[in-house]
Amino acid sequence: MTTDKNIIGTGRTTVMLTDLRQWVGEPAALTGGMVINCRRGRALLDINSSSFELVPGTVITLFPNDVVSLREVSGLRVEALTYDAALLREACLQMERTVYSQLRDNRCRCNAPTVTAIVDTMLRLLRLYGTDLGLSGQDSAATQETFDTMALLHLKAFFLGFHNYVKRRGYADHPSASRRRQELFNRFMSLVEQHYRETRNVRDYAAMMNISDKYLCKVVRGVTQQSAKAVIDHYVVLQMKAVLCTSGLSLKEIACMFHFKEKSYFCRYFKQYTGVAPSRLRQDSDL
Repeated sequence: MTTDKNIIGTGRTTVMLTDLRQWVGEPAALTGGMVINCRRGRALLDINSSSFELVPGTVITLFPNDVVSLREVSGLRVEALTYDAALLREACLQMERTVYSQLRDNRCRCNAPTVTAIVDTMLRLLRLYGTDLGLSGQDSAATQETFDTMALLHLKAFFLGFHNYVKRRGYADHPSASRRRQELFNRFMSLVEQHYRETRNVRDYAAMMNISDKYLCKVVRGVTQQSAKAVIDHYVVLQMKAVLCTSGLSLKEIACMFHFKEKSYFCRYFKQYTGVAPSRLRQDSDL
């Protein structure tokens, strides 16, 4: 990650200033999570099938398996708390599933001074703790563990506080959608994130939700103006691009990962939705 010298921690958590330039271009699949506070500049951040504008004061939360890319970047600078997937599970261990789901559904807040102030304070405190501990790349495991524990406690407080903030104000990412429709769409996207490698079939996801595929298509189109199949394929292709650009797996191994019986089927699917062969995308990303 591109950062300046102001980076605290090298363990399970870090606090850093960054321009996020590694997300410009091809999508990246996150293995951990981040809480981002935009300090200056502007950019559009694409997350899965949604886009969010980053401007000063915007707070956005990212989770493991999110697929992200950045565009229309202008002088961007953010401060971020990064954390690994294990720490996220620990932070959410004692929270209701609805809390975690609501965090994902309302991941971005702009023009919300309270949220911005809370995150700003959290990051400043963690930076002070890290500086006091004298964190650097050569610190002992015990020192790193102390910082990680501090970050874990702050993350728990942020998640619970943010959930309460959202709940009291009744926010939703798609205010035009009915509450029932939004709940179903959120459930659908959660299932896609869990099972995208196993199935790209709308009927399978409808069955998991105990609704008809026709009704699922209606729900998804009402929220996104796209078909359920298009949303699934878009997410799958984003994940494929991330694997192609960041791993050394062969095309055959990637085809197997995404449950294609033959490499040729995988290549045909990928080219159908991107216009380029997976081998060509990989070559271009290495230039």
